[in-house]
Amino acid sequence: MAIKKNPLHQFASYNYIFELSCLSFDEIAKPDETYRSSSPQNVIFRSGGGAENKVTTIYEDAIGAKLEYYVDDVSVESLVVPNSKTRTTNATHIEFTVYEPYSMGLFLQTLQLAAVNSGHVGNYIKAPFNLSVQFVGYDDDGDPLVVDDGRNLQRHFPIYITNVEFNVTAGGCTYRVEGIPWNEQAVLDSVNEAKTDISIAGSTIVEVLQSGERSLATVINGRFEELRKANLSKEADELVISFPEEIASGYGNPNAEDDDSDQGATTTGSSKKGGGIFGKVVAGAVGGIIGGALSGNRNIGEAALGGAIGGLGLGGGAGGLLGGLAGGSSIGGLLTAFKNGDVNALFSGISGFLGAQAPQNFEAFVSMITGQVFTRSNIGDSLTARAQDPDSLNPVGRGGFIKSFNDGGTPPFAETGLIYDKNSKTFTRSKSTVSNDTRVWQFPSGSKITRMIEKVILDSNWAQDILDRAPDEDGMVDWFRVECETYLKPGLEVQNSGEGAKVYHYKVIKYQVHSSTLQNPKQAPSSYSSLFDNAVKEYNYIYTGENKDIIDFDIQLNSSYFVANLADAGQSNIERQYDNADSITAADSDTLTETDSDGVISASGSTTTTDVIYTSSAGGGGSGLDGNKRRVAQLFHDAIINSSVDLIQLELEILGDPYFIFDSGMGNYTSFASSQNETSEGSIEVQRSQCHIIVNFRTPIDYNEETGGMHYPEDTIPVAAFSGLYMVTTLVNSFSGGRFQQRLTLTRKRNQESDTTEDLTGTGNVKYEDTSGTTLP
Repeated sequence: MAIKKNPLHQFASYNYIFELSCLSFDEIAKPDETYRSSSPQNVIFRSGGGAENKVTTIYEDAIGAKLEYYVDDVSVESLVVPNSKTRTTNATHIEFTVYEPYSMGLFLQTLQLAAVNSGHVGNYIKAPFNLSVQFVGYDDDGDPLVVDDGRNLQRHFPIYITNVEFNVTAGGCTYRVEGIPWNEQAVLDSVNEAKTDISIAGSTIVEVLQSGERSLATVINGRFEELRKANLSKEADELVISFPEEIASGYGNPNAEDDDSDQGATTTGSSKKGGGIFGKVVAGAVGGIIGGALSGNRNIGEAALGGAIGGLGLGGGAGGLLGGLAGGSSIGGLLTAFKNGDVNALFSGISGFLGAQAPQNFEAFVSMITGQVFTRSNIGDSLTARAQDPDSLNPVGRGGFIKSFNDGGTPPFAETGLIYDKNSKTFTRSKSTVSNDTRVWQFPSGSKITRMIEKVILDSNWAQDILDRAPDEDGMVDWFRVECETYLKPGLEVQNSGEGAKVYHYKVIKYQVHSSTLQNPKQAPSSYSSLFDNAVKEYNYIYTGENKDIIDFDIQLNSSYFVANLADAGQSNIERQYDNADSITAADSDTLTETDSDGVISASGSTTTTDVIYTSSAGGGGSGLDGNKRRVAQLFHDAIINSSVDLIQLELEILGDPYFIFDSGMGNYTSFASSQNETSEGSIEVQRSQCHIIVNFRTPIDYNEETGGMHYPEDTIPVAAFSGLYMVTTLVNSFSGGRFQQRLTLTRKRNQESDTTEDLTGTGNVKYEDTSGTTLP
């Protein structure tokens, strides 16, 4: 791929224009169709004036004019790789200062009016706001210069305001506003932390986290429903965990709040094939919702319950469809029993046997139905339907845990079922059984949802097969990360906090990592040729005209960095003790790649190894699953999490480049990918893979006494130990006083070919000229 220049270089001069608006329910749910393709409905200010759809206060209406607010000192700081603080999720902090000349307090009034106009009647500060920036430029004659692709010169940041500092002076007011991307509410401790001990179970990742009757989503949604029933919240929040193959929001976006189609039909029971009461009732509930919609019955709860009854008699979906078409006229008593929480009466009515006692696991099923069907919004229904659709699952969601009955872990407590004897007309308790493929995870109160997702995935066969997955042609291997979305549930009811009820969507997506991540520091270097070829940006600090962007740099050499190595080489574990482990060698525990080199090379620094008993992924809670492959998966995960702390770090300050301003993954918007390192809008790709750029240093030794120019080394080789391929870890975008700058934190890839050869690390052997004009060899 060709190296791309800063698109702002095409302008003789340029400026940036900021706009702040408030987003409606529809706009925050469907970004591709609303504010990203047309002007927002309720604009608060636009720097430079002339804002369309501007909200005006009563004072502005009285004087027949529109007041202007000014914005400056904008900072957008983003962590763009998995790290020890935010784990596998993104983290962005946004700050800006609003200036209100002469008057005071009108900016806050405008915020409130914009929020009310957008349908947010609670605490207006907690409404979704959108801060957008657009670059405009001029040619040498001072005329506006129109570029071919304007998308690369505009970004949108839907934000959740976390703090506003208000200061009044003789010249007016200033407001220092702080916020985070709207979707990142899902990783705040108030949402992300479990408030009670949690026990979940299942046989596949999607069943444990989303679709099973004992899944994480079921447990959390059940708690939300209990709070609603106890009048501790006006509306129940919702949680969905999905495993999408395609993550772009423009790819069949299901999040239409005004959609009355059958997107709410979800399969929420056990993923096991076959019927039994669970299979038939769940299939019937799905059919009931469909049948209810066809017959005009919009009461989802009534249609689902009627379908469940029909499904028992007619085998699932067909019976449920007929039950839904019947309109639920004969199920009033059952619906009352359900609302009252009378499980035995509900089961008695469904089974037809008066006074019958419900099976042991029937109450769990009712809880699952309560949390996942009866109180869901259309948005929650649509997300759940897609999350549990087998055709939409990526390989992560399809992963299982148990390959053999003898595998470790905590199996579920032996359950006994009730079998009806039609001769004696009594129920008898059957023999206890233990599942061959189901395991249980226990997590204490305070555990984070994102950490629980991590632990479940690391216990899976998919994660533990990391050594068996061959890198692709670019040397990348598939891993995972967790993306978040946050939607507002339609309606005017607000919670006790003044905010509306929300749908929190955690997306477990494939994330590509270079195979050198867990490379032994003594191994010969992996080939980085594909990463060089795929790089979109290259910076040359060589005391020549090639340096057009770099303002300053700071290189840090961390010689105390260590690479974690399992003390027992992955051999001392439960599986090994019982001779039940797959064959694995000590070499496998610290490398993912094979090399043809027999030599031991010197890395570009004093990298050392240290033995550890466990890694940072360890902690409270889990399933008890243990094995050498599980430990390797955990070690690999920790190497990714700690990838921002490596041997050589570079802080690079450059003239602003829109490439490093990304808005994909903010709000509920995700762009399509154009390449490994670039989105379709021309910004840096940080969601699907690690991003790499090229930085070359070539410094002079001294002044040349004969020419008066700079004296360079005769071989003209850049500083090999510091030049080469760098991974982007942190981005800071700063807009202040009309100046746009960026500060990049970069980590150099270890053991590059240039560390042991005399080849340039750039795109080829380039000859440079010194200040005297003499071409260097």
